[in-house]
Amino acid sequence: MLLAVLAQPAAAHQWVGYFEPDKADLSTRGFVVAREVAAYCLQRRCTSVRIDAHTDSLEASRPGVDLDLQRGRSMLLELVRQGVSPSIISIRRHGGSALAKPTVPGIDEPLNRRVTVDIVVADPTAAVMPTSPFGHSTMPTVFFPAGSGEILPEWRFALQLLAAQWRPGCRIDIRGRTDTLGAPEANQRLSEERAEGVARILVSEGVPYDALRLSGDGERALSKPSADGVAEPLNRTAAMHMSCPPA
Repeated sequence: MLLAVLAQPAAAHQWVGYFEPDKADLSTRGFVVAREVAAYCLQRRCTSVRIDAHTDSLEASRPGVDLDLQRGRSMLLELVRQGVSPSIISIRRHGGSALAKPTVPGIDEPLNRRVTVDIVVADPTAAVMPTSPFGHSTMPTVFFPAGSGEILPEWRFALQLLAAQWRPGCRIDIRGRTDTLGAPEANQRLSEERAEGVARILVSEGVPYDALRLSGDGERALSKPSADGVAEPLNRTAAMHMSCPPA
């Protein structure tokens, strides 16, 4: 469960949330936290939103666990869904290195399983939060293994972030591409398969299928020009572009 505490106005603008052991998903209260943060930003001119993500010392003792990152990303995605520009959000990972309640290693401590959200406000009297146009930093390009349409796990968050920015009326163009290794006809089919794989993930994250436009360029639109029959990782991609009507 994620709970929230809003600091006093004289202090930093900060919210803090707590998680169940080994969990990174937001609870019902966690979604309320994100809405409160977004509403605060919408009433003022926020210049940055920083998420500090933590684990307790028991979770931190497990090798390969990235719960702090997952917790930070869960909050980031919901903030973006609520209208906060991703260009002003950052995540700092702490693992078990900055315990709110000091413990010996290997201790399950609820106060240490947390994220904090800090807001910097440029002008407290401003009524509108600045927005930034969608740019390459939030329009991901997904890269694929040779000869495959499989989307590797490391690209999932980039697609979740794109889906979080979608609003009714927006359209996302997805263009699958391949390198020049293999027959052009097979590469055309593979490029379409890559676009379809991206579309499935976006739909699973809440983007309506009719808001997507899919195409396959095969080996005709190379990011890195090459001769025929060249295995080039930079050309095995699916590129996305989102266009939205004027606000």
